Amino acid sequence: INGLIHASLVRFDEHMRVEGELAESWSIHGYRDFRFKLRSGLKFQDGTPLSAEDVVRVLHEFKDGRSPLAVALAHVNNISTEGALVVRVETDSPQPFLLNDFPAFKIFKRKGKVLVAAGRYRMTRETPADIHVEAADTYYQPLAAGAFSEITFKYVSDDNTRYQYLVRGDGNVVLSGISLTKTGYLRQHRPKEMQILDSPGVNVSYICFNFKEPHLANLKVRQAIAQAIDIPGILKFRIGGFGSRATGILAPAHGDYYEPEVEHQPFDRENAERLLDQAGYPRKSPGGWRFKLTFKTTTEKFGNEMARLLANEIRQAGIDVQLDVVEAGTFFADINAGNFQLFHSRWIGVTSPAIYFRALHSSQAHGGLNRGSYSNQEFDRLVDKGMTEVDDAKRRKYFSEVQKVAARDLPYVSLWHWSNTFIGTRSMRNVVMYPNGDYRTLADVRIADGGEK
Repeated sequence: INGLIHASLVRFDEHMRVEGELAESWSIHGYRDFRFKLRSGLKFQDGTPLSAEDVVRVLHEFKDGRSPLAVALAHVNNISTEGALVVRVETDSPQPFLLNDFPAFKIFKRKGKVLVAAGRYRMTRETPADIHVEAADTYYQPLAAGAFSEITFKYVSDDNTRYQYLVRGDGNVVLSGISLTKTGYLRQHRPKEMQILDSPGVNVSYICFNFKEPHLANLKVRQAIAQAIDIPGILKFRIGGFGSRATGILAPAHGDYYEPEVEHQPFDRENAERLLDQAGYPRKSPGGWRFKLTFKTTTEKFGNEMARLLANEIRQAGIDVQLDVVEAGTFFADINAGNFQLFHSRWIGVTSPAIYFRALHSSQAHGGLNRGSYSNQEFDRLVDKGMTEVDDAKRRKYFSEVQKVAARDLPYVSLWHWSNTFIGTRSMRNVVMYPNGDYRTLADVRIADGGEK
């Protein structure tokens, strides 16, 4: 919802390409000097002007504060203005992926404890039950004919209730927000006034290994776990076609950076057993366990169910996998502290190959996002070269090799990329789906008869 309320210098289009929002144009010199020219006449939602100085102030706040986004600006050594409309960002080394991080930096100002936004919609109500937004007349782009002038987002935590809201007509739209089972049922018994649209996404589910655990430091064990999981069967019978097999963190939607020709771990439970034997962990008795592992998960319903399913798959190869179920806050505190052996999660809204640095580079193993403490000098060298390479073709080649090394080393079992699903009424036109699941879809929709909000 923040993506509708707030605006950024640039944003992603439906093909994951960067396009201007508050910035009408930009230039990049050597991937070290980034200059953004703002549109003239920009305003915050309180009607005050939005200038280059405001953008500089906000970027400094992200860089110097405690925001998790500060890592994206770690190599920025100067943020300045050139007149009222140009923002200049200079780095200490080439940063080819910095532009891809700018959609995350929302431009705002503070009025006391309130953040004043600059986006397409203004929030007019926030309660424990809902959030209501209305089109902002201060946005640089006037509201198109037939677009939603108002949107109410209802908090409905129960899946059955969300489903009932939709089929009764109490709600108009759900974006990837109903269980796979109920979405599948709606496909087969779709009300005539309803439409269901799908598009490939970039959000990826994975299992992370803790390399400090002696069993999991053994490549054969990691290969065995990967081969013990019937991913094609899960996609067909459990996910119901709402996802596609992942070869790594990047998805086909990432274009030229996606490398499909990597080492695969096919579903082969018999070979998984052989690999565990070769690793020195035979079954202690016919049909007995080889060793024990704990699989950390949360109390959240879908994540918990998926963890149970994956743990049961791994058990078939003779590993005694026990669930460690904790509430969400404890889960993230534990995985950030490395207090786990296995966990299942997903990366949301991956925008570039820089994710391989942030998630798996050895420098990010303590206090960063490399929670499993994976370390490989060849991997680090390739990532380091790719992160600063100014030649586009060479940079793509480096990250092609990065994906091959990661697939061979298996710091993760990359499971599947989730599809995005739009369920709404048939009067809705111009439904544009974004691979990262952006709610901007709602800003693009047009109502054919003008009869809905």
